[in-house]
Amino acid sequence: MQLNPGDSVMDVRQFLLDAPETCFFTCYDLLLHTKDGAVHHLEDYNEISEVADITTADCSLEMVAGKFVLWYI
Repeated sequence: MQLNPGDSVMDVRQFLLDAPETCFFTCYDLLLHTKDGAVHHLEDYNEISEVADITTADCSLEMVAGKFVLWYI
């Protein structure tokens, strides 16, 4: 997936929801790994550019299993 600085985390989540390879994952966190070794947890309503400058370095995006909480009422 090619990311642009103006993309939001929700755009990435929508892409993953639409992709047949990842559509069955429903509870996950997204981590952005930058070339300098930093790891940034991506919040849903951020733009990618608010977290890190992805235009100057090689970055990777990691999808990790999130905690699934089942609420009983």
